[in-house]
Parts: sequence; C-alpha cells; structure tokens
Amino acid sequence: MIKSDQNIKTLLDQWGRWKVRENSLALGYPSIAAFARLRVDGARSSGNELLVDDDLQRVNGIIHQLRPSLKRLLACHYICAGYVKDKPAKLGLTRDAYYRLLQTAIEQTAHEMGGKYQMEFEEAARG
Repeated sequence: MIKSDQNIKTLLDQWGRWKVRENSLALGYPSIAAFARLRVDGARSSGNELLVDDDLQRVNGIIHQLRPSLKRLLACHYICAGYVKDKPAKLGLTRDAYYRLLQTAIEQTAHEMGGKYQMEFEEAARG
C-alpha cells in the first residue's frame, strides 16, 4: 500500500516541476535572437504551450487560494532550487515550524482536492 500522503506529495512535486518549466518559458527568449536555440535548459525548440492534466490545474488554483504564508512555503519547497535544509532560513522559520507548516499546507491542499487525496488522510488518522 502507498504511504497515506504519497499521492498528494507526488502531485505537488509534479506541480513544482510544471511551475519551474512555466517560469523558464517566461524568460522571454525572442524567436529572432541569434542564440534563442541555445538555451541552457536544453529545451531548444519547444513551443510556448505546456500540457498539464486537470489535477495539476486544480492544485494550481487551490494553491493560489491558500493563505499567503502557506502559498509561499509550498512555492519555496517545490519550486525553488536548493537544499531543503536551507529553505527554513530563507522563509525566516525554524526547522520545526517549517515542517509543521508544510504538513498543514499539504493537508489543506489534499482537503481542497477532496476525493482520494482527502480520504488518504482520513484513513491515516483512523490508523
């Protein structure tokens, strides 16, 4: 059996990768620039459109509706590069507060997603 919150964390990982990719497209390489095809990320001739599934779009909408502190925490954890151990200091939090807020943000996102994501936490609470 999959760990109780593994599906929502996997979905949040995918959301983070999607947002990183979306942000890299926003760098604004002009199509007529001499070095437009020599991008560092290796995506030389990719289009400007990203394909995402319905769950990722729902997660994105839910995250944008979260409290600003939870939204910032999820963005820092899943989008920003760097070691996880350095991220609490970036947000001005202690390590314990960081992980407590991260768990709250994940649970709230799962609750808003409903369905199988919410049931996972209910089953874990029952033991």
